[in-house]
Amino acid sequence: MTHVRHTRRRAVTGTAALLAALLAALLPLPATTSPAEAAAGSAVTVTGRKGPYDDFSKLKVTVHQTEQLRGQGVQITWTGGRPTQDGFTYDYLQIMQCWGDDAGGPTREQCQFGAQGNGGQGGNWTALRQIGAGAADPAEKEYVGNGSGESYVPFRPADGGARTTGSRDWTYFSSIDSNEEPYAVTHADGTGEFTFQMQSGQEASQLGCGEPVKRSGRTGPRPCWLVVVPRGGHDVDGGTGSNHRLETSPLTTSNWAQRLVVPLHFQPVGNTCPADRAERRVTGSELVTEAISSWQSTLCAGAGSAKFAFSQSGEASARDTLARPTPGSPHLAFTVDPLLPPQEGTAGSAVHAPVAVSGLVVGFFVEMPDSGRLASMKLTPRLLAKMLTSSYQKDVVSRSRTAPEHIKDNPLSLFHDEEFKQLNPAFKDWVPYLAPSSIMVQLESSDTTEMLWKWLRSDTEARQFLAGTPDPWGAKVNPYFKELHLDTDTGVDDFPKADPTRTTVTVGEESLEYGTTEIAPYVQDMHEGALRTRRGNNGSTTTAAAGGNGSPAKLVNTPPLAGQRMVLAIVDAASAARYGLQTASLRNADGTFVAPTPASLLAGVAAMKDSSRPGVLAPDPARARGGAYPWPPSSTRAPTPAPRRPSARTSPD
Repeated sequence: MTHVRHTRRRAVTGTAALLAALLAALLPLPATTSPAEAAAGSAVTVTGRKGPYDDFSKLKVTVHQTEQLRGQGVQITWTGGRPTQDGFTYDYLQIMQCWGDDAGGPTREQCQFGAQGNGGQGGNWTALRQIGAGAADPAEKEYVGNGSGESYVPFRPADGGARTTGSRDWTYFSSIDSNEEPYAVTHADGTGEFTFQMQSGQEASQLGCGEPVKRSGRTGPRPCWLVVVPRGGHDVDGGTGSNHRLETSPLTTSNWAQRLVVPLHFQPVGNTCPADRAERRVTGSELVTEAISSWQSTLCAGAGSAKFAFSQSGEASARDTLARPTPGSPHLAFTVDPLLPPQEGTAGSAVHAPVAVSGLVVGFFVEMPDSGRLASMKLTPRLLAKMLTSSYQKDVVSRSRTAPEHIKDNPLSLFHDEEFKQLNPAFKDWVPYLAPSSIMVQLESSDTTEMLWKWLRSDTEARQFLAGTPDPWGAKVNPYFKELHLDTDTGVDDFPKADPTRTTVTVGEESLEYGTTEIAPYVQDMHEGALRTRRGNNGSTTTAAAGGNGSPAKLVNTPPLAGQRMVLAIVDAASAARYGLQTASLRNADGTFVAPTPASLLAGVAAMKDSSRPGVLAPDPARARGGAYPWPPSSTRAPTPAPRRPSARTSPD
């Protein structure tokens, strides 16, 4: 089967001081809510007001980082709330990010909210910008009719663009990219927690957070706001809503009056290196992207230094670039596996030097119905093998469709698997119809993917499963993957989607088909996988939607409901930390389940062995024992020698 390859490169810049800094770098960087020391101590707590029905006087909400922000996850916790009622009928928090240059906070028009086109699961208008329906708000005077017969609060972007023209105008944001949280759950003890995805101007230009603006005669990064609208047991008219559900938008006047506002301060957005600096190109592994990005502002401060432009690419491509250089090509690359000794027609030996330590992780965002987020998870190599071979029914057919014959006796999903439930007893009473999406993986071939398959082959249970041996409960590998000989092929360095099953769905008189790549689309890189996981939406397109104005029907994404988001992805440790993902503990070679921490990653480094290049160490998952994490790839620096100079010898790692 032919697999499409596509490379997207992320550009990052630095200076000549980069070379010295690289030798001392240690990933993962940065921490979720403290990516810089300057952010320490920037937590802010705000307190709810009594309101007309005293629903919020005991509420205290803490935003755990408000300084030095960028596109990242930030922890929000609260106490003193009223427990959320089943089905999000009452008592939850609605959280949104807003722009606004007024010192008193943002207006309703400046807040990114209302992207759930279905009106929301809690009540018909609770997740919309539409305010003139449901319970009437006697305090609402400003947005009534709006000249179109619909009462709604328009969104106005930070760059001065036109206001939206309806409550379902997705010009600036939609359910795919909005970071709003319309239904944040409060537990029975009155506490709650949520990791909110902050968006800088790079991720959301309509908010412009961190972009340069002139204020009080000085130019600096635009601040933004986090707004929390608590929802209690009464609607704006004092009633209990329709069918005992709140019905109104948080943007209507009476609800907006109860808002809690926290100022947010972002790192500057844009190129921090002077434009007149000479540029030197660097390429290679995604494992160093976060590190190089975090060094930019400091490294660019040195006068007279060059500007380093980092282009993220597959390690094989980086090695080929160094082995077969062309005029202007990078002379410095980051890889996991070293360059092979020089052969005829290639450049001389490269110098290898250790640069950074990171690891692959299984990042997840899993919600237990009415219980909040799952905090921990254990996974065996065989469980990963099942997910990566589309061996669960819901990996091949979405929702309630009948599974094809070749996997009909396998579990519905990871969370229905007896092996998983025995390791993770919180799921022993899991509701069967709540099946999650498949694990997200990147499209591009890489050294890290090759290492993952090496780990699976090093484990007896996983290797036997890939070869066709059933697990103790009778689950078997998807036969289309058995044909790939993943148990013995040492050259596999990508994630194949080999099952050709297509499912037909209809809308009107039109028929559409989806398969495994629509159920679990590839991500372009691990950063994107972490971002999708933080949003709780893997981007699956299995819902048929009718076309309009003569356009054909199409398959679209339906965002999962709050309380039912179950997303997993294979990502790098730095991206998982950046977006505040929970990470699974993996079973290593002696049966110990180890979480990815700096200590366990370094223990994995200590278990490395000589690679194909003498003196250069390589990860070996089969040697990871005790407290060693089994996925610790190391990035290496490999510059080619200058033209017309003798080849440098490889320095030991």
